[in-house]
Amino acid sequence: DKLFDTVMMQQDAAGLAAQQAAEAARREAGKLGMKVLQQQMQERVELQRQAEAEFARERAMVDEVVARIQAEDRLELEGRRAKQADTKAYIESFLKQQEEARAAAQAAAIAEEEKIKNYWVMVSAREADEAARKAARQDAVDRIYNQLKLDQEAALRAKVGHTSSASVQETYHHTMSQTIGSHRPHGSAAMQYYSSPI
Repeated sequence: DKLFDTVMMQQDAAGLAAQQAAEAARREAGKLGMKVLQQQMQERVELQRQAEAEFARERAMVDEVVARIQAEDRLELEGRRAKQADTKAYIESFLKQQEEARAAAQAAAIAEEEKIKNYWVMVSAREADEAARKAARQDAVDRIYNQLKLDQEAALRAKVGHTSSASVQETYHHTMSQTIGSHRPHGSAAMQYYSSPI
């Protein structure tokens, strides 16, 4: 029995030692695992920080590019608007000048038409005055002619007397025809002719 007890006690001591060794190994492994885990966590934290920093740099670059594009678009838009405003102002000025030119041309045409109209009115009035003067001169000529005819007829009758001879009548008509009828002047020549002494 003592031997059995001794063997059992030795086995128990060996098992306890093995158990203790295993437990120590587990603890050591736990410590190592915890250290590895902490190191891995630190590495993950560092990688996360680096990734965030890289993302921030890339985001800043993207924001800079976007801001530059927006500024260029804004400048381009402002340039287009300024160009559109200049074009609109040019078109409005051109249309205004065209309208003013048309109005001036129309006014000049109206003035020229009025000038021509007044000219022909003046010409018509002048021609009417000239026709009236010619008519008055012709009337004066006719009156002088008729008076001269009467005077010459009276003078001729005084020369031939009161005879009714055919030869005397023929001489009378022949003389009157040559003196008055066949040489009757007109116009200003008639005025000069009939105003001279008989």
